Amino acid sequence: MLPGVAGRRVESLGHERGVPMGHYVIRVKGDLSRELTDAFPSLTADPEPAQTVLHGFLADQAALAGILNHLDTLGVNILEVMQVPPTRPPNGT
Repeated sequence: MLPGVAGRRVESLGHERGVPMGHYVIRVKGDLSRELTDAFPSLTADPEPAQTVLHGFLADQAALAGILNHLDTLGVNILEVMQVPPTRPPNGT
């Protein structure tokens, strides 16, 4: 089981082929080196005090699971995984 996500489920989302599953934010403990963040080219890394925030669009459930498993294998403590709700243009535009 992944650290920091015990007991949490990531809901499977329906999506069309070729359309990203969604924008995700993955918050991890500590300041990840450039070498570590380069291992996740589909994500942007934003360092914050005592943690790093990785975020980006993921193609499917397997992509999310792969990133979480890779972080776990590297011994990175996952603090939070969150899907960012899609923004919709106001009605009439």
